[in-house]
Amino acid sequence: MKHKKQILKIILFLLLPAFAMAQPYQPIPDSNAAWIIQQDDGWGNLFTHKFSLSPISNDTTINSISYTKLFFRFDIGDSTYHGAFRNAENGKSYYLPAYEQQEYLLRDFSKIAGDTVKDVAYELEWSWTWVLDFIVDSTEFVNNWPYTYKILYLHTVVEDTIPEQGDNPLVWIEKIGSFGSGILNSHAGGLSIKRLRCMQYNDTIYYYSTLWAFQAVDIEYEYGQCADPVGINEDKLLNSAIKVTPNPFKNRFTLSNLPGSYPIKLSIYNQFGHCVFMKAVLKKQNKLTVELNASLPKGIYILKIQTSNNYLFTQKIIKK
Repeated sequence: MKHKKQILKIILFLLLPAFAMAQPYQPIPDSNAAWIIQQDDGWGNLFTHKFSLSPISNDTTINSISYTKLFFRFDIGDSTYHGAFRNAENGKSYYLPAYEQQEYLLRDFSKIAGDTVKDVAYELEWSWTWVLDFIVDSTEFVNNWPYTYKILYLHTVVEDTIPEQGDNPLVWIEKIGSFGSGILNSHAGGLSIKRLRCMQYNDTIYYYSTLWAFQAVDIEYEYGQCADPVGINEDKLLNSAIKVTPNPFKNRFTLSNLPGSYPIKLSIYNQFGHCVFMKAVLKKQNKLTVELNASLPKGIYILKIQTSNNYLFTQKIIKK
């Protein structure tokens, strides 16, 4: 019996790529989703951009086609209407800028290595749209329960079309979008480097990373809210400053480098989204020890720290 189980595991491992190829395409969410982008201005400052889809899918009709409204917020400014988004057949998605009546192809997941993807909207500004042709260098499948994501790596057909591109390909990820600019397409460009920091649909994180280089292992599927830094510089650096030790932990852990903005609220959620711990901290302190009920089941939880100015820090913690 033991040998039969081992043989079965080997067969499943060999068949995994086939299952991935045969699985239904995982579309980009068409409502109630958000993409948080970090942009380096080349002088050590980070700007935070946020793209968000309307909570209601197909909430607008343009040229007799149904779209979902897309909103954009630059750093700490107000959100404004940026255009309209829609999913189409065979893994394609399209975007219609607010200033135009013509839609553009955003991505096409039906393509495989060696294929050419024509007329892709790469950079979208308020007065013009940069349309380029790309070649699919390679594809990759990453299993992250309950989904298997298809990833495409692309370069421009005409060499040096984007001089600052270097060796950084355009990366498309099923259900997540573009690693460069989330729901739109962009990547490293001169002194203005853009990277997807976080993507969520409803209350589920599908991608979260503070790294400047895309790695498939960064793809996560878990409950929680994206950290959305707005406001003073202290808040923008909060996510990288706070430390949780130890992690994994048994019944207690310590938070250090806490923010200067008080009061703060601590919350811990299980994988089903239920709050299992909540504490308000009124007095300023740099360190805080959190002790949980010993009967709390072992597993993965989401820690949230919300400051007085509504900055939200999130991190995965593990109770052993």
